Amino acid sequence: MQIPIDSLANIIDETIQRRLEAERRRSDAVFADLRRELEARAVPGPIGPPGPPGPAGPPGAAGERGEKGDRGELGPPGERGELGPPGECGDKGEPGRDGRDGMIGPAGERGAKGDTGPQGDKGERGEKGELGPPGLGFGELVAVLDREKGYVRFIARRDQIESLIGEIEFPTEHETWCEGKTYPQWSTVTYGGQTWKARRVTSAQPQHSQDWFLAVRQGLAGKNGKDGKDGQPGPEGRPGRDLTHVSIDGREKWS
Repeated sequence: MQIPIDSLANIIDETIQRRLEAERRRSDAVFADLRRELEARAVPGPIGPPGPPGPAGPPGAAGERGEKGDRGELGPPGERGELGPPGECGDKGEPGRDGRDGMIGPAGERGAKGDTGPQGDKGERGEKGELGPPGLGFGELVAVLDREKGYVRFIARRDQIESLIGEIEFPTEHETWCEGKTYPQWSTVTYGGQTWKARRVTSAQPQHSQDWFLAVRQGLAGKNGKDGKDGQPGPEGRPGRDLTHVSIDGREKWS
C-alpha cells in the first residue's frame, strides 16, 4: 500500500501534536499538584507597609449655590477715625477764668544757671591738690545754638576741654496757630489748648507734623470761683426834675 508523501507528513504531524498535548496536560497536572502542596505548607508573611499616596485627582465640579444664611450678629465698633482738619481762625475771645492747678508735669529741661548763693561757713583746710590744666578765658568763648531745645549756650573751649558759661532761650513768636500761615524756626504757637514750638520753617499743623514739638501741655479746667461780696453804697444822686414843668426844648415852663 502506497501513501502519498503529503498524507504521510500530515499523519506524522498529527501524531506529534497529540503527544505534545498529552505531555502538556501531564505537566500542568504535576505543576498544579505541586502548587497545591506548596500553598498548603506555606506560612503567610507580615503585611508590608502601605504604599505612597497616589496623586490628587482633578477637582470636582462646583456644587449648587446654597440657601441664604441667617443674618449674623452685629460686629464690634470700628476704630476711631482721624482728626478732621482745623476750622478757620475765629475772633479773639475774652480771657477765660483761671483754671484749677493741673497735675505735676514731667521734669523740664535744664534751666539757666542760677545766682550764686550766700557764702557758707569756712571749712577746714584741705590737702594741696595736683596742678590743674590751664584755665579757659574769653578768647576761647563760643556761642552754640541748640536748635532742638531753643537755647543759645555760651561755652569756653580749648582742645578737648569744654566749660559751660551760661545759656539763654532763643527768642520766638507766640500766637495762636492759623492755617496757611508760614512760621519761622523756633516760633511758639498755641493749638488745641497746648503750646508748640517749631523745629524749622513750616506751615504744617501742630500735633500732626514733626515740624513741631510740644512745649507746654494743656492743664485741667479750674473750678468756678465763689460769688463776691456786695459793694458799698454809691454817693447820693442829684435831685430829679418835674417833667411836667419842662418844655420840649428842656427849658422850664414856669418856676
